[in-house]
Amino acid sequence: DGSMDEIMGYQHKALPIDAVQFHPESIKTEQGHELLANFLARKAI
Repeated sequence: DGSMDEIMGYQHKALPIDAVQFHPESIKTEQGHELLANFLARKAI
């Protein structure tokens, strides 16, 4: 329906908790590699 009100990421206000919805199998994810690299760098993995 074109709705853009779905949560795709989360960051807790007080705790070091972050989450993103990511589907690596999606070939339409133009910034997928950058998104995953940034997330892993932020978590120092």
